[in-house]
Amino acid sequence: MFAIFGIVFLGVSVVGCGGGAESTDTAPAVTEAPVTSVAPSTEVPMEPTSTSAAPVDSGGWWTNDTSYSWSDPEFVVTYELMGEPSDGSSRAGVNSGGFIDGEGNLRVIFASGPGATKKSSIVSTDGGKTFTVDQGFTWPSGMKEGLGHISVSVAPEGGFRAFLRDDVGIASAHSPDGRVWTADDGYRVKASDLGIDRVDGGSVVQLPDGRYRMYIGDESMYFTKCGSERPVSTTIMSATSTDQLNWVVDPGYRIGPEDTDLCKLHPHAFVDTNGDVVVIFHINNEISQSRGQWMSACFMARSKDGMTFDPITKLEPMLPSLVPGNELSASDCDIVVMPDKTTRLFFSVSGPLPEGDQIAMAIGTPAS
Repeated sequence: MFAIFGIVFLGVSVVGCGGGAESTDTAPAVTEAPVTSVAPSTEVPMEPTSTSAAPVDSGGWWTNDTSYSWSDPEFVVTYELMGEPSDGSSRAGVNSGGFIDGEGNLRVIFASGPGATKKSSIVSTDGGKTFTVDQGFTWPSGMKEGLGHISVSVAPEGGFRAFLRDDVGIASAHSPDGRVWTADDGYRVKASDLGIDRVDGGSVVQLPDGRYRMYIGDESMYFTKCGSERPVSTTIMSATSTDQLNWVVDPGYRIGPEDTDLCKLHPHAFVDTNGDVVVIFHINNEISQSRGQWMSACFMARSKDGMTFDPITKLEPMLPSLVPGNELSASDCDIVVMPDKTTRLFFSVSGPLPEGDQIAMAIGTPAS
């Protein structure tokens, strides 16, 4: 049914940061309203998180994650499934966000089509063994379809809330069932609230005390430095909320340059079965001569309190070279925890066609 990948642990690949190929239209994505995110923080400022003594070199600097064992990845969003041409004029799927919807099914929302500006959804009733395109999926007509890097959380008022980013900040939409969506007014967090030029996705988890924490990446340097210079001191920051609509930016950063001086992109967060808050993201290597020197792979960091994180580790499911002379890479990584405590890792497959610009999935089993 689906093409099967092998697993490799090392290797560089043709880059694929899904956000880089989205629409760069700078028009506001949503109807403007008074910004709800610039409330003054009442927390005592904390020192920036430090997880290691100093930046380290790429090429063997990582530790492979051992908290899960992984199945071979499979394509789950393909050109054939989506009815899209694989000639480079369109994308089958990138920038996915998975979740368990109101019917208890595994659902994935992602960007597809020319310029990856159309939102689509696939759904599985058997835990990810098979997927079908949901023809009843409806994205808000008044919300710019090019909003990128979707992440979906259970909403406190019931239903679900999707968080997406554009050139201004993090916007959101609400759905009672995960199928039909309505745009929320305004922005949840703006890039200017964080003191950066461009946000890089926002993903939300619920904390034990009932509050919510959003993890937000910094894409300010993606188009200028992330693929060409080192060091690049990008960070993953956070904000906290009681209602998912009004957010207070947390002091400092959660994941910083101490682990690696490469870009940390497109964070997604989840609460693991042991209660850890886990942020998963991808890291791109520098470009010094050609696109073939890029590496894009899934990494993650764990935290007991959601504020201070352990050193990052690299997830094992990687892509081999499926096209002679070229390689594929993994980006836009996202994990869904299933009712049976296994996980589903979704990631954009980037690189040469016909495999590039599709979405793959691997099944993770907790090691203990």
